Parts: sequence; C-alpha cells; structure tokens
Amino acid sequence: MAPGDLKTYNEATECWICKGPFLKLAPEVVQKLEEAKHNLLEIKEWETCMEKEHPKKKEAQKEYSKALSGINRKVKDHDHISGKFRGPAHDVCNKKLRIGSFETKVPLICHNFRGYDSHPLMKVVSKFTADKLNCIPENIGKYKAIDVGQLRFLDSFQHMAMGLDNLVA
Repeated sequence: MAPGDLKTYNEATECWICKGPFLKLAPEVVQKLEEAKHNLLEIKEWETCMEKEHPKKKEAQKEYSKALSGINRKVKDHDHISGKFRGPAHDVCNKKLRIGSFETKVPLICHNFRGYDSHPLMKVVSKFTADKLNCIPENIGKYKAIDVGQLRFLDSFQHMAMGLDNLVA
C-alpha cells in the first residue's frame, strides 16, 4: 500500500463498490459472534479428546456462519495484477466484484519491437479475430504497440535507444 492509502482506508466511511456505509457492530451482534465462536472451540476441544466428530458440530458451524453474516467487515480491496489499492470495501462486495480480464492489460516489453521483432508476431496475430486485436501503427510496416487479448506488446527501444549489449554493460 502507498503511504496515503492506509490513511484513506482508516478514514473511509463507505464501500467504494456499493457506496454503502461501514456499520459499527451492535453489542448484541458481537455477543452472538463470541458465543458461536466459544461453542465451536468447545466442540473442537471435545473432538480432540474423543477423536471423533461431535454430533452438534454442523449446527454450531451454521450458527457461527449466521453470526458472521451479520458483520459487514471492511477490507482493503486491491488490483491482483498491479497490487494497487483500489479502496475500502465490504467483505461481501469485494468477493462479488468481478473485473473483466480484458480490462487489465499485461505489458510485454520487447526491445526493437517497432523494427523487425514485431514481424514474426504479426504473422501469428493475423490469425486472431479483429475484436481481440488492437494496434497503434507508426506506418504500414511498423507498430508502436499491439494489444492481443489481454497482452500489450510495447517497444523498449523507443525509450532506451541503444543496443541491449550497451544497456546491460
């Protein structure tokens, strides 16, 4: 997380996804949760001693799950590709959130891509359908960038105009 992100998270009063408020837990909700947790711990202890499943285990687990569902916890939502913090969200909203895979491009940096290196790729890419292909042409034979599905091919030579042997040394 960036330095300002933690402050943003701590001061947030609403979910960035659903815009719903983060609620403070009522004392009765906390008590129900504590009771359910205590029951589960007792059952686990009993099972350890007896080396078999407790007959009321399923019922206690349902009770605990029900108590947990009453809590709309605040979590730190982040982009799983870039790692950047997106904002505070309800746990439930965060789990339901689906961002299309084609919205996030994965950059592939190729040295001298604009020159010859793009030619073999274009032979393969020509087999893709037009809706998965997007390019930024410089002229008819040179491409600054090519998007193939979720992949974005970029030329590093545009930013570092030297041979790789000079850049590494």
